[in-house]
Amino acid sequence: SVVMGVGVTDIGLQGRMMVRFDADRPQISFDSVSGRMAQRFPDDTLMLVEGRNLDRAWTQFVETASTTTEGKTLVSTVREAASNVDLDIDREVFGVVDGEFGVGLIPSDKGILASLGFGAAVVVETSDRKTAEGTMDKFGSILQQNLPLPLTFDSRQANTVSVTEWKLPFFGVKPETIVGYGWLDDRSLAIALGGPIVDVITEPPETPLAKNETFVEIQQQLPENKEGYFYLNLVQMLELVDPRTLQANEVVTPDSLALLNSIRGIGMTASSPNETTAV
Repeated sequence: SVVMGVGVTDIGLQGRMMVRFDADRPQISFDSVSGRMAQRFPDDTLMLVEGRNLDRAWTQFVETASTTTEGKTLVSTVREAASNVDLDIDREVFGVVDGEFGVGLIPSDKGILASLGFGAAVVVETSDRKTAEGTMDKFGSILQQNLPLPLTFDSRQANTVSVTEWKLPFFGVKPETIVGYGWLDDRSLAIALGGPIVDVITEPPETPLAKNETFVEIQQQLPENKEGYFYLNLVQMLELVDPRTLQANEVVTPDSLALLNSIRGIGMTASSPNETTAV
C-alpha cells in the first residue's frame, strides 16, 4: 500500500510518501548514514547524494528481482555485460562499496570544465582496498581499449594525496585529466571527473557542505535516522544556467522559471521505521 501527503513548513513545502510492502516478500533493510560525506564536500557543492552499503543494496535487489522472470533476466543481462569486459559486478563493483558513499557536483570554471561550469566527485568507503584498486585498473583498461582517442595514465601529488589520472588529448593539445582518483585515508577512495575537481576533493574543505545554510535548513526537515539523502542547491545551479537560453529552447516556461527561482534548495531522503515500511 502507498500513502502520500504534502504539507507546509516555515521554510517551504514538505512531501512524504509511505510504502508498506507485503510481509512475504524479501525485506529491504538499511543503516542510517552518518553525514560524513557532507564534511568531505565543500560549502559550494551543487548537489550531493549520500548513502551506504551499496553492496547490501545490490544483494537485496538481486533477491527481490529473483522473484520475477523479468527481474532474473535483468540481473543476468547486467552480469553478462560486465563479464564481457572482465568485470565481476557483484564482487568488483557493488561488493567493494560496503561503507558510506557520496556523489556530488562541484562548481569549477577551469580547464575542460570551464564551458560546463562544474565537475563531479565520488567518495567511496570500502574495507577491501585491494579489490577497489583492481577495479579502477580494469575501468582504466576498458576505456583505453574502447575510446577513439589515446588514453594515457599519469600520477601526481594532489595536496597530500597520491593521485592516478587518466588523460585524453583534446583538439591536438596537451592531454587533460578526465578522471583522477586517490585514497583520502585507508578506507576512503576519492574519484573526480576533471583535473580541477581532483584538487578540490583531495583537500579537506575550509568550510564543508555540512555548514552551508541551505543544506543545514533542509537537513533539519529530514528524519534524523535516514538511509541516504539527495540534496540540490537550486540557487547555485541556476546561476550556471542562462535563463534566456532555457526559455529560448522552450525547456521551461516563464511561469516555471519563476517557480524555480523561488526555490533555494531541494532535499529528499528515505528511511525504514520497520522491515515492511519505507518512508
